Amino acid sequence: DREINIKLTISFVLPAAFMLLLIACGDSQPLPDIEATAEAKVTQEVAAEAIVEAKAQVLAKAMVEATAQAVPMATVNPPSQPEPSAEPEITEAGTALLSAIANWHLRWENPGVTGREREDMVSEIFDLTEPAGNLLEELLALRIHNYVLNHALLTMVGTNTAFRAASFANDSGLRDSMLNPCSLPVANAVPEELKGDLSLLSRECQTLELFEYHLSQTRSLAAETWLRPFIDRVIAP
Repeated sequence: DREINIKLTISFVLPAAFMLLLIACGDSQPLPDIEATAEAKVTQEVAAEAIVEAKAQVLAKAMVEATAQAVPMATVNPPSQPEPSAEPEITEAGTALLSAIANWHLRWENPGVTGREREDMVSEIFDLTEPAGNLLEELLALRIHNYVLNHALLTMVGTNTAFRAASFANDSGLRDSMLNPCSLPVANAVPEELKGDLSLLSRECQTLELFEYHLSQTRSLAAETWLRPFIDRVIAP
């Protein structure tokens, strides 16, 4: 332990003695002023930063001026208003066709028209509107085509439902109680073997009701838009 302590003491004492020796044997020149040196270095760095910043400002100003000269000031013009598109003119033949459709439209609403008469009316309107594509502009001709098809579909479904209802009424012996194709009897009044037919007829009547609603919407839209002026002419010539 004593040997270790001696070695440890020597390891600390020798460097300190060596430093004292250097100081004693050195020349008489004073040590440099560390604070003054640090202050001078900071001053140089600040000056260098100021020079860099000044150069950057000059360069930025030059770039702005060059850009302003290269890109002329844009002239802001108010947006131009689109010219209203004129309604396509309807020829005399087109006007006659639309007037005939308006007349047909009003006849369809006659409560005395039978199912057979409406079948004939559908054939009539198909023949009447056949030249629509040549006499009227495309959009109006497509509206007329859709109008006619909706009437034809309802008539077809209605005819099929009436035929099925008549057959069911004969088979069930309930003709007197079925005042129209969809005034169906209750299931308890139908023979067991015909209850399946009654269910099918009930579904077909629901389909017919949907077609009737869709056609009513189609007719209302036509009467309020493209067919309106011509209906007015028919009503009050």
